[in-house]
Amino acid sequence: MSEEFFNKEKSMKRWKNQKSIDNWSDRMKKYVYPALADKPIIEINARDLTAILIAIWNTKTETASRVLYQIKQVFN
Repeated sequence: MSEEFFNKEKSMKRWKNQKSIDNWSDRMKKYVYPALADKPIIEINARDLTAILIAIWNTKTETASRVLYQIKQVFN
């Protein structure tokens, strides 16, 4: 699901440059995919998302905020 979102947004030129594209993709690959890759989106719950965010919130608050934003974009 997130790959579909990513490819659609990329084709619509949502990001301003390649670095933004790479950062978006890298954050998803590093923080979200390992925890949720095998789970259908319908089965993802708040506990799953909280676990992802807690793991990075205290050390990388800005990254956690961006990951949360990206997850929201995919779900919307």
